[in-house]
Amino acid sequence: MTVRIITHAGPFHCDDVFAVAVLHQVYPEAEIIRTRDREVLAAGLENPDTVLVDVGYVFDPVKGAFDHHQPNKPEPRPNGVPYSSFGLIWLAYGVDFAYAKIHVDASYTGIVDGVDKMLVQGIDAVDNGAVSGDRPVLKGTDEKLRIKSVSEVISLFNPAPGVEEEDFDSAFMMAVEVATKILTRQVMSAWGFIQAEQLVVSGYRSEDRMLVLNKFVPWQEHAATHCPEALYCVFPQSDTGWMVQCVPVSPGSFTSKKLLPSPWAGLRDEQMAEVTGVADSVFCHTGRFICGAKSFEGAMALATLALNA
Repeated sequence: MTVRIITHAGPFHCDDVFAVAVLHQVYPEAEIIRTRDREVLAAGLENPDTVLVDVGYVFDPVKGAFDHHQPNKPEPRPNGVPYSSFGLIWLAYGVDFAYAKIHVDASYTGIVDGVDKMLVQGIDAVDNGAVSGDRPVLKGTDEKLRIKSVSEVISLFNPAPGVEEEDFDSAFMMAVEVATKILTRQVMSAWGFIQAEQLVVSGYRSEDRMLVLNKFVPWQEHAATHCPEALYCVFPQSDTGWMVQCVPVSPGSFTSKKLLPSPWAGLRDEQMAEVTGVADSVFCHTGRFICGAKSFEGAMALATLALNA
């Protein structure tokens, strides 16, 4: 079967770029056509081997039609985030894309849902104008910063008028290549997040209020769910040693539940070893949220001292 993927011509946006990126991995031999010709679109709706993305004014997965601009647009997600063409394609083909990237003996539902929450919903919301808010302000100043979203980064691939002559279709395919890499990494991250939950649950030492991991994984969200009483997380730092990190009051927060002892702040090597009594201790950050030792035993000793301080 030779599949054709049809989307609109001219300037492109993040949603159609990512939607085509998904389909291009599911159907690597597919022909990609960018057009607004109504006859071509109408013929595509009648062709079972054609997928229409962000064009056609129809949403009908059975017919391979994935547009969201029509009055009878798809119902939003339960949380209220509306669908763009990317979200609709991900809903239909996310499992196929994930399977093409990661072959595991497990359900892909968690991966697909995770990618939807971490990447797809944001792109859909921006494309539908469903987000609002001012630019973030630099701490301690009134300076407003312009932080580019994924959607804005992908839009940079559109040819810049007056700078150089570029073909929209070639630029679109460059953007698709970048989107494919981003989406692939997000799939891997989502799968890693699922695996990390098991490590966090098994590594929690409730009696010591410590989370001990045999390898580094994204742990903060899982710790908030499964280890609400934990104060410190101990984990290996590549092959250079072991870290002791304070558990934040909430995932991503810069406020720790319990900071490391104040006499440790900013110490390194011999000074750190002398103050703590842990011979292979290496450092303590001036912010007192993380410290390290060369060995697992050293890191555990530091964590125990911090707990008892």
